[in-house]
Amino acid sequence: MNSILNILKDTIDVLRIRFKSNLEIIKENNKNVKDIIKNEKSTNQRGYNISNRHNLSKNIILENKDNLELQNNILNFISKYKDNMSFKEKLYEIKNWEKSLIENDNENISENIKNENINKNLDCNDIEIYKEKLNNIIHGKEIFNDKHPCFNHNEFFDDVLSYYIEIEEYIMCDKLIKLKK
Repeated sequence: MNSILNILKDTIDVLRIRFKSNLEIIKENNKNVKDIIKNEKSTNQRGYNISNRHNLSKNIILENKDNLELQNNILNFISKYKDNMSFKEKLYEIKNWEKSLIENDNENISENIKNENINKNLDCNDIEIYKEKLNNIIHGKEIFNDKHPCFNHNEFFDDVLSYYIEIEEYIMCDKLIKLKK
C-alpha cells in the first residue's frame, strides 16, 4: 500500500503544480485582455480576440475545478485506506491460513483415524462435548468433514459456519456449504 500512497501523493503534487500553472495562465490571459481593450480599437477582430481569451480562461477554470475535486477524492481515498494493508498482503495471509489448515489436516489425519471409532460414540447433544468439538474446530485441532462426529448435527454445523462468517473467511464458508450438500 505504501507504493500506492506514494504514487497518489505524487499525483496530488502534480495536480497542485498544474493548478498553480493554470492560475498563472489565467492571470496572464486577463492581463492580455486588458491590453487588448486598452490598445485596440473596437472591431470585430478585437471582440473575437477577447472572446477567445475569455473561453480559454473559462476552460482553465473548469479544469481547475475538476483538479480540486480529484485532489479531494485522492485525499479521501488516502485517509480511508492509509492504515489498511494491501489486498495482496491480505490474500497472502488468507493463503497462509488455508495452508495451515491443510497442514493441520495432514497432521490430524492419523490422529483423527485413531479417534474415529471413539468419536462415533460421542453425543453432540452433550453441551460439554459440543463446546469442546466446536472449540477444536475453531482452533484447527479437528477437521470438520463428513467423518466428524457432529457432522449431521445441524446446529453444530450452523455454529461452525457462523464462526467463519463472523471472521469473514468466506472461502471456508463455501467449502463447508459444499461439504454439507
